[in-house]
Amino acid sequence: MTEGNHVDPLLSALRDDNEALRNHATSRLGEAGSEAIPKLISMFLEDDCVVREAATSALVQIGEPAVDPLIEALKDDEEWSVREQAATALGKLRAIKSVEPLVHALRLDKDGGVRTAAIWALERIGHPDAVPALVDALMDATLREDAARVLNKLGDSRATDALVEGLQASNWIVRRHAAEALGKIGDPRSLDPLIQALADEDW
Repeated sequence: MTEGNHVDPLLSALRDDNEALRNHATSRLGEAGSEAIPKLISMFLEDDCVVREAATSALVQIGEPAVDPLIEALKDDEEWSVREQAATALGKLRAIKSVEPLVHALRLDKDGGVRTAAIWALERIGHPDAVPALVDALMDATLREDAARVLNKLGDSRATDALVEGLQASNWIVRRHAAEALGKIGDPRSLDPLIQALADEDW
């Protein structure tokens, strides 16, 4: 266990240009446990994405004790960059208890980057409770491609109607994911729309 008075120097080392030193500090902070969590989350405010990712890696190494503080940051922090990075960290931790707050962020967070990070995290976790929110995200032009990709991976029949509509999307990537997902699901209702889609010259 890293002593408390060693945490701050290790946090400072995450800003160092030396990659080996950053990696060492990340590993040591991951061993520090719960005492390092609040300060690591505060580093999500750093401008440098390398520093933010190093803090995330340390939190992932800490593991389960970091989940609740990250959920709190996702739900309550005023800074979008903190909420976005918290969603990313929760996706890497793959804790089932984070599905509901990630779904909430996907539906209601005012920042597009946070909503996109929530989709990415839900993709990593792969839990079916995310399906209704992902179906709704197909209606959002800024999220449609990501939502279609995750629904393709999940292959859940509850998404059938929305995926059939996705066959008519202007974005070819959305159409491809919709077709692949419908093929996995195998719902008879999708057979005719799939045949019609294959006859479309845009395919």
